Formats: sequence, C-alpha cells, structure tokens
Amino acid sequence: MRIMRRKILGFVMLAMLSACSSLLAPAPDKDRFVLQAPTCPSAATAENGATLLVRATTSSKLFDSQKIIFNDTAETRGFYQFAAWAESPVLQFTRLLLGRMECVGIFHSVSRGNEAARADYILSTEIIDFRHDYTEKPGKALVTVRAEFYAPASRTMLASRVFSREVPVTEFNAEGAVHAFSQASEQVLSDLAGWVAGVVAAKT
Repeated sequence: MRIMRRKILGFVMLAMLSACSSLLAPAPDKDRFVLQAPTCPSAATAENGATLLVRATTSSKLFDSQKIIFNDTAETRGFYQFAAWAESPVLQFTRLLLGRMECVGIFHSVSRGNEAARADYILSTEIIDFRHDYTEKPGKALVTVRAEFYAPASRTMLASRVFSREVPVTEFNAEGAVHAFSQASEQVLSDLAGWVAGVVAAKT
C-alpha cells in the first residue's frame, strides 16, 4: 500500500509540475507587421505654395492599438493572437499621410502638429474602419477614412469626405491580410491626395 501511495503521490506531483511549467512558459512571439505604401524619392515643394498642417490621425480604441482586427460575422470583432502591428494603424497612417502630402507638390511646406496659426490649411483624418472581413474566406481588407480640410484664417471647413477601399485577401492568414491592408491604404492615400489637390486648386 505504501508503494502504491508513493506512486500516486509521484504522479500527482509530476502533473502539478507540468501544469506549473506550462503556466510559466513564455508566450509565443508575435509576428509584427508594418503598412507598406510607396513614397516619392524626395519631397516636392512649390515656392509660392501654401503651407499645410497635417494633424495626427484619430480613431476609436478598436483600431487605435497594435491588434490586427478581423471579423467572421457582421456582428463580431476579434484580433489575431500571434500577429500584431509594429505600431497602431493610426500612427502608421499619420506618417504615410504626411509623406504623401509632401509628394503632392502644391505646398511650400508640410508639417505635423497642432499649431494652426502657422498654416494656410489643416488636414484632419479619422480611421473609421480598418479590419480583415472574412465572412467569406479568404476575405478582404477594409479601410475607411474620414478627411476634413480647413482654412484656419477664416475658421471654416472647406471640404470633407469619406474615403473607403476594399482589397481582396489572397492568402487566408495575417500576412495575406496585411498585404491587402497596405494596398487598400495606398489607394485611400492616393484618393485623398487627389482630393486635397482639387480643393486647393479650386481656392486659388
């Protein structure tokens, strides 16, 4: 009986140690991704052009994080467990937008911040949607951004518009989704840049 009890006790201790080791084991590293969008080789400026202030992009807490959001039904939202953004889409989009505005070539200078008094125009953006929709696999990347263009001197909003693009995901995984996100973001940036140029042209 003593031998049997020792064996049982040994099995129990082994099971407990195994459970503890699994709890203490480090979580698997996440793959970190960044948005890829082409930029011009060098900033293009206009000597007699206006100055533009690009405000930091805003969003809801759902998209203002490093989580890569997906949905498999219209009513649900989730995020990839072993993949994440290196920086939130909000930070990445702000940086890409600033670079794209520098490439437009109609502004004397493009800056980022909140000092409206120093700018002729202000561009504000908000990410409304940024998710991998795979209600039908492999799904599509959805990117929707609201933009508002202001003239601080007159304290008026000159124009506002919502830009939305969706790009099919070719591979049903995080890497495939990120590639589609980059393409959709590039399309939104291109649409937004053309829109800004048109608004400025109409005012001059």
